[in-house]
Amino acid sequence: MYNKQLNAFVKTAESGSFTKAARELYLAPASLIQQINALEEHLGVILFERSSRGAKLTDAGSSLYHDALEIMRLSDAAVRKARIVQDGRGEVVRIGTNMLMKCRDLMGLCARLVDEMPDVTIELVSVPTPDNAGWSPLKGLGVEYDMVEGLYLSEFYRGKCGFLELGSTPLVAAFPAHHRLCGAESVALSDLAGDVVVMQQRGISKEFDELRDQMIAAGVESFVDVLHYSVQTFAQCEIAGQVLIAPALWADLYPDLHVSPIEGGSSIRYGIMHSRQLSKSARLLLSLAEQNVSAK
Repeated sequence: MYNKQLNAFVKTAESGSFTKAARELYLAPASLIQQINALEEHLGVILFERSSRGAKLTDAGSSLYHDALEIMRLSDAAVRKARIVQDGRGEVVRIGTNMLMKCRDLMGLCARLVDEMPDVTIELVSVPTPDNAGWSPLKGLGVEYDMVEGLYLSEFYRGKCGFLELGSTPLVAAFPAHHRLCGAESVALSDLAGDVVVMQQRGISKEFDELRDQMIAAGVESFVDVLHYSVQTFAQCEIAGQVLIAPALWADLYPDLHVSPIEGGSSIRYGIMHSRQLSKSARLLLSLAEQNVSAK
């Protein structure tokens, strides 16, 4: 639905080369360059710095690139929705998911929803992770997907979504195999004095902030702040011998690190973040989730 020049621009930005982008789009390089030139002329903006080494985004080009990704995602979501309506498949409940936001409870609830409303279609939508360009938390909620399951980052999500709490998960310490505390049945916060501790930066989660205050009081002085966790975060802890503070729920994401409970028991809420504007089917799914919580 979006202009082909926008697609040519994004491919060139990602490859850093007119020749490579043209090859991916099955175009002659001259044809692709003509499209980029036409886009720059139409916008009145220089998007690339050209050199013998390739094509590098200007500041204006970088700004457009991130917005272009959003435009393309929204366009694709609109087309998918229109096709579903045309096919007469009834309402669609779209669930966002990625490595850090796995559907641990929602899939079972979706099965119950389909039993009650057989004409409902469940669509899993791949949500970008922090490793993706232009990423931001809950980006696309209410447009590309209706809900997502994961940790509730209290300070970051406040006012941006509805939240249904499913439970909580302990915050644990995870150690590389060569760390002196690897294999400990549990650790006191004072045991971590002298270590470099990797954890969520302040202002994202009340639970992480409170645990940090307790750690400082126990003598921990060296922290590496993480805006948002990613695979790179876990790998860096293993390579550098650093201590990772993370939810126990994610233990399957960092199998090379050895988990120990933290004495005193800190935990973080876990549940479903959802759009405030939901279809009848999506509201029923949340109702089933609430019943599931009440039954525990």
